[in-house]
Amino acid sequence: MQKTEKKNDRTYIVTELCPNCGNEIEMKWNTDIWGYKAFCPVCGGRLMLCDECKHTEEFGGKCDYDAKSDSCMHNKAVNDDGSVGEKAKA
Repeated sequence: MQKTEKKNDRTYIVTELCPNCGNEIEMKWNTDIWGYKAFCPVCGGRLMLCDECKHTEEFGGKCDYDAKSDSCMHNKAVNDDGSVGEKAKA
């Protein structure tokens, strides 16, 4: 039996459906250390670990991913000038 690291009842086992190849990916991942973006071990495409926000009290169980800008609170959009996040209002 494999021992799973736990902290605050978290198992650190992440399961996401890859939007690029359609495979269900399960991996051991610590979002506190490595963040909410990973890469699919099958196709190499980006995986946003949206389901982790839904299971984390810190974010109120919500995912704020925006498909139009392809960004979220953990993966801010890059602006034309190279800055990250919302542009300052003029």
